[in-house]
Amino acid sequence: MEKPERLLYIYTRLLNGKTISKEALSQKLQVNIRTIQRDISDINNLFMKIMNGMVLKAK
Repeated sequence: MEKPERLLYIYTRLLNGKTISKEALSQKLQVNIRTIQRDISDINNLFMKIMNGMVLKAK
């Protein structure tokens, strides 16, 4: 699974209120735990940018 698909998968699980385990996700998505950590960090950083108004709204 490519990174955009992984990010969407993780984000969707979070939106649906499901708990996520780095270990379980790494096995399901067949990637290293460190990859999952980076993906979660990327999602978190995006939300921080949105909260700080750094992402421009589409016109």
